[in-house]
Amino acid sequence: YQGSPTPPEGLLFKRNHFKIVEKAPANMTWVRYWDLATSETLSADYTASVKMAYDMIGNVYIDGCIKGKWNWPTVRNIIKATALTERCVLVGIESKGVRKHLT
Repeated sequence: YQGSPTPPEGLLFKRNHFKIVEKAPANMTWVRYWDLATSETLSADYTASVKMAYDMIGNVYIDGCIKGKWNWPTVRNIIKATALTERCVLVGIESKGVRKHLT
């Protein structure tokens, strides 16, 4: 919402819609998606990532978020390091913005 304040209970997604579980079910395919921004300035957007999976009945499981305001070389290094530590996790990266730098 581009920095607009939201009530503590949320707007679209309410806190009571979520449940914390100790362990996600086995045999799910996990993915990590990256939303890229490549600036360290205070007014810049965050580069953000979430690791998630869903089960056969449609429950979504979230296991870790990463966010920061970094320049492109740092973002690239963080994506690579995360992918190396999460070898069984599929990786998705935003296709616009800094796409030309991904090669």
